[in-house]
Amino acid sequence: IAVVPALDGYKMTIRIQKLKTVSKKIKELGFDSIVENQLEVLAKKQSGITLITGAIRTGKNTTAFAMANSMPLNQFCIMDLSSPVEVRMDFTQVDYMDSVDALITYIKLIKKLDVDICFINEIPSKDVAFAVRDLVNSSVGVITTMHVDRLWHLPYKLKEYYGEDYKDVISQINGVVNQKMFVEQCMAENCAQRVLISELPKEIRDIMMQDKFKDIPGSYVYVNSGCPDCFDGNKKGALKPYAEVLIFDEEIKRQLRKCEHVYDMEDYLRDIMEKRQASLDYKVV
Repeated sequence: IAVVPALDGYKMTIRIQKLKTVSKKIKELGFDSIVENQLEVLAKKQSGITLITGAIRTGKNTTAFAMANSMPLNQFCIMDLSSPVEVRMDFTQVDYMDSVDALITYIKLIKKLDVDICFINEIPSKDVAFAVRDLVNSSVGVITTMHVDRLWHLPYKLKEYYGEDYKDVISQINGVVNQKMFVEQCMAENCAQRVLISELPKEIRDIMMQDKFKDIPGSYVYVNSGCPDCFDGNKKGALKPYAEVLIFDEEIKRQLRKCEHVYDMEDYLRDIMEKRQASLDYKVV
């Protein structure tokens, strides 16, 4: 429960948390096959940092635990630090009760507990970020989340947390998974109408008419008009995840370390995703 005093009362937000006992597997998340394969590769990393980024409530922790389901639990010692613990897993889990100090203490203790891989549901502060870096330096693999809007914004967040040491952290990153959640479109045959791209609302038309999408065939798209099974073309309560993923190989790390400024890193990462047609823009279009 979050409460803020306001004029003549309080503004309150109540979040009802349902504890799940079953977590999904990677192929059950709804991503495309390329992303599924990339997540399988990242799940096999036994050291370094894997970052799952995006806004609140975009399923970052769901993705993290799906990766855990691809790990041989009988071969690794795995530990989860969460607040709250949303999914019961078959390894040690600790609820640090929203206390940053407690989270830092647990991270420091993990180095003495013979843990191979640690799941941390968030890096909320610079102090936690430095504790995570020390953990990775101790050969413990870390899978954690960050609030970053697009994959190529990551260098700014790293510099915010690590200052001038942010380039050193680049060398420890396995990969970045950036995801968003959109309401799933209704696919009923009687719901779709053919509409010229030139007649779409401006904000959508501008995306569709970018030069990078000029190879998409046709001058029209199908727009859902609404039917008994949906709400203006959107399925009621149905969400579909989209993700842009970049696995950091040695060449990518080398090129990033060569960049003089964070905006140079941003341009480099954006250029890679555009050339591979792997950004969220392509997937949503």
